Amino acid sequence: PGAAAPGGPAHTSCVAFTCPDACPSGFITLSQKDMRLRGTEKYIFVGMVVYKCDDNGAAASEVIRAQLESDRDLVLPLPPLDKGKYLAVVFNPDLIPGRDLYLALHLNPNCLEGNTEALLGQIEESAAAEGVRKAPELDARKEAFAPTEESGFKAALATALTGPDVEFEDYDDLLTSAAFTASGGYVLAAKAPSDCLEVDFDFGSSEGLTLLKGPQECKQDGMVVTVGLTNEWKLIAEFAPLPGGAEVSVGMELAY
Repeated sequence: PGAAAPGGPAHTSCVAFTCPDACPSGFITLSQKDMRLRGTEKYIFVGMVVYKCDDNGAAASEVIRAQLESDRDLVLPLPPLDKGKYLAVVFNPDLIPGRDLYLALHLNPNCLEGNTEALLGQIEESAAAEGVRKAPELDARKEAFAPTEESGFKAALATALTGPDVEFEDYDDLLTSAAFTASGGYVLAAKAPSDCLEVDFDFGSSEGLTLLKGPQECKQDGMVVTVGLTNEWKLIAEFAPLPGGAEVSVGMELAY
């Protein structure tokens, strides 16, 4: 990943995979080229989030994440996975171009029992003929794709509602849900339980963050976001950390 996606510079690449059956265990690994090889540049900071997708294939909830690290391998033990589609999103917040990253998926082969289809391809015919349940390899070169603006918004909303250490706030007339992202940024979602409500969210007192482009219905003016709320959760704002590792703080004032 090296180019910014339309939905925000932190979401630079993602890989979709499908579990044909529930899978009790496994690992997912994000690797960079070994620095000990001659001519290899130093490792860049990368992070990763695995999302469970909804019936439409959009990110719906966080499963597990790896915070930003500058290392050869990021290894995540996967919790038990239900049958369905998943999305592994890779973060390259510094937008370092020209780097090859490798994503490997290792699943308990029992999750393939009774299936002739691999997670991201076909189980080898020879192995299937011999009754061997072989966990397929993930070919990220074939399955990787650049996230769209809409898929980026869906992933951000999923993090705001289901990420670790989510903070819910009840302001009587509206509810908010917020969380920090794997890339060191911040996302906020909101809804109005009873009435349609137009709200100004003023983030002017925040530090160390830049406001990313949001959904079209969220009108941005500097660090102020104006949006009409209903009883459905909406993504209000997504922030990326400023370069240089500045300290991050979030300040918000509401007007409605």
